[in-house]
Amino acid sequence: MNRLAVSGAAVLSVVVSTAALACLWDSDTLQMERFRFPGALEVITGKFVRHSPAYYEWRIADRQKKLVAAPDNPALVDDLAVAYAKLGRTDEGIPLLEQSLAARPDRYETLSNLGTLHFFAGRLEPSKDYIRRALAINPGAHFGREKYQLLLTEYVQQSQRAGLGVLSSEYRTPSEQGTIVIGFADFVLRRSDVGRGQSDELLSDARKAEIRAAARGVLGMLHFADHRSPILLEALGDLLLTGRLSEDAAQHAARAYLRAAQFADDPDAAARFRVMAKESLSVQESVYLSPLEESLNAEVAAADEWFAAIAANEQRWIEEGKDVDREFAAAYYQTLEQVMAGALAESRPAPSNSLYESYRSQADSRQLASLIFAYIAAPLIAFAATFAGVYWLRVRRSRTPPARPKSALGMTQRPPKP
Repeated sequence: MNRLAVSGAAVLSVVVSTAALACLWDSDTLQMERFRFPGALEVITGKFVRHSPAYYEWRIADRQKKLVAAPDNPALVDDLAVAYAKLGRTDEGIPLLEQSLAARPDRYETLSNLGTLHFFAGRLEPSKDYIRRALAINPGAHFGREKYQLLLTEYVQQSQRAGLGVLSSEYRTPSEQGTIVIGFADFVLRRSDVGRGQSDELLSDARKAEIRAAARGVLGMLHFADHRSPILLEALGDLLLTGRLSEDAAQHAARAYLRAAQFADDPDAAARFRVMAKESLSVQESVYLSPLEESLNAEVAAADEWFAAIAANEQRWIEEGKDVDREFAAAYYQTLEQVMAGALAESRPAPSNSLYESYRSQADSRQLASLIFAYIAAPLIAFAATFAGVYWLRVRRSRTPPARPKSALGMTQRPPKP
């Protein structure tokens, strides 16, 4: 009896604790994450419209020729400097921008470009100075991207990157009992107007909005600057992972960390990024790092094949002597907003009564089933097993005849004959 009760209680404890910590994940989960963070998967994998290296080589020659005729045109200087940066020749672009800025010290575009080029060149102090000046002129440009670029620059300066190769080595393990706010997400909230707050206030609407705005800002940096930057990918992963287990985008975050590992120059840093990816999935049911990495590699391969068509067209236009800018704009021009809108459309569930009801029904049905099993079915099963065991023991005892008394010599005594 006691052993049976103890065993039942132990089983019940394991079942309830496991169900409480885990979240159900299936083929719909990635679509739900795309619904909450549209465009993130496309930017992480590189499946968005952008230029090829051949184009930037063409642009350098094209803008240099045009600058001969219009040497004071700052837009041509911007184009030339950005082309150098896209080819990894940042130090060739910065002097051009600084010379242009000397003639127009309050030009927002030049200040913003200088801030970005200095950031990717690792010169963080001048980067902050230029971004602050750009923000003072146009604080709302690029959906506020520069605000988060400035915050990220400050975060990088106080991070562990110099010693570990990653910005933060904090554990990245979501929990259904609380919330997870780590790394860059934590830094953003602490420096924002809404503040970090206490643990029970972390999911306020204002803080959710701030995290989403920061994610959009980092996505913009990846989209327009360098989608292969480990710094940007780690920061994006931190933002995607923020919140409760049922509200974050852990699979997207894991992909961002894995992509950071792929682009990291330091093998130790790459290993730490992989640990981040594994930790972000550690309490998810049926979602493991190896299968997710296989899915990511397939997604990246598909994105590379998709982008190869763009690169081939640009190469053909160059060989045919056409205006590549005009041909590209006519065929492909796509803003980040268009990327996000397309991702949102692809992630929408099949129509039912309404989009909201359809989405909530998919999310809530799995969570409801998990809660019903954890807090109703499991206790009832354990109670029924315990009750059945007690009943069986009592029935067995009632059917067992009493033992016959023994004599002093140890012999069983027979009852006296009448």
